[in-house]
Amino acid sequence: MGSGYTVNHGGVVSFVGSVTWRIPTSDGGSHIDRYQVKVTGTSVKCATPIRFCRLSGLSRNMTYTLVLKAHNAAG
Repeated sequence: MGSGYTVNHGGVVSFVGSVTWRIPTSDGGSHIDRYQVKVTGTSVKCATPIRFCRLSGLSRNMTYTLVLKAHNAAG
């Protein structure tokens, strides 16, 4: 995960991070139209047509597992 920064909203401080990734080596024969990133064990997720997500609502000094899924016409 890229470097993050802290934001305040309503007195609650949370950590915001960003993540990027490489294009998959195979798209199964169909153009990838979007990606989804989920943070395991939380409700934090991001859906995007580009290879970048900003993830907010994370806690500082925690280790997270990210799950990345590519989507195309084949699923």
